[in-house]
Amino acid sequence: MAVKFTKPEINVREKLVELDKPSGIAGEAMLRAETPQEQFNLIGAGRRNLLINGENKISQRGDYTSATAVSDGVYYVDRWKAYENGVTATLTHKQNQTLPDGSVSHTQRYDVTVAGTGYIGAQQILEEALTVGRYYTISAWVKSDDSNMNLFASGGHQRSFHSGSGEWEKLSITWLESGQGNSYGLINYTSGGNPMVVGNFVEFTQVQLELGKVATPFEHRSYGEELTLCQRYYQNNFPVGVTPANGQSITSADNGVIGWTAFSTSTARTPYIYFCTPMRATPTVTLYSVGSDSAGKWGRYNFSAWTSIVSPSIDVNNVHFNVRENASSGMTAGYTYLMRGMWAADAEL
Repeated sequence: MAVKFTKPEINVREKLVELDKPSGIAGEAMLRAETPQEQFNLIGAGRRNLLINGENKISQRGDYTSATAVSDGVYYVDRWKAYENGVTATLTHKQNQTLPDGSVSHTQRYDVTVAGTGYIGAQQILEEALTVGRYYTISAWVKSDDSNMNLFASGGHQRSFHSGSGEWEKLSITWLESGQGNSYGLINYTSGGNPMVVGNFVEFTQVQLELGKVATPFEHRSYGEELTLCQRYYQNNFPVGVTPANGQSITSADNGVIGWTAFSTSTARTPYIYFCTPMRATPTVTLYSVGSDSAGKWGRYNFSAWTSIVSPSIDVNNVHFNVRENASSGMTAGYTYLMRGMWAADAEL
């Protein structure tokens, strides 16, 4: 005679809780997940961090490893928009800093150099809004000597304050998204009318924004992947270590050499210059000077010497651009010339 045995169904999460054993951060996230889909997302891991360049690997605009004066509303380290108001501050892009958990990351540090009543910090603006009605968590390693320094999320409606100890602390915030904003970052601001003093600082890295109620371990991406994500918003053809500005000469004769063709006696056009990756929108393209050429213009080689391009204009979309010269300046129709120059394409939010 056959005998049939049955067992009651069990709830795995409840059994794990009953074991009363440490489950770690990832296990805690699993236990607190409210749906099977959320559990699957955590198991699959994938790309959790909704922010780009959270550990400051990419700095296409220049080398800021020495203290650099900050201007309000300007991008320095990729995807991070600096803020400075009522005080004067510098930014230092510090390399390979060891954190309390033993991990190593690049950091951004903002130091007050002239006291005042205001704020310093940096934020990242998301291209797409978060989903209303879902829980999100933002976390970061932060160091500061001011207890007014805080990690903020969703337009600043949620904040987590540093103790002001001057040491590294892991800050995090969890909230139910209600559509109140799309900016995230760190800020140090004057409180109660007391001015910020020279030496006040904020330093941060491993900033992570993710779906769910638990701050999971930071997602370390490769340099190549992080660079490609950043280039959707900004890219250039600067040589390594060069930080050009309009009117600044770049002296190497080889910089930015590209062929071009004169289509008529009055107009010449460069070949299409394709971006490394399509940009999120049609960018603003800036041209920089080279050698002794005039500020803001590219140079071309007219058989025997480099000369400035005359009356340049730019045709651009989010995939490529070219530069047109609107005067002949001694060119011969149908001839191919050399052109040189630095450019930057900016589609930041």
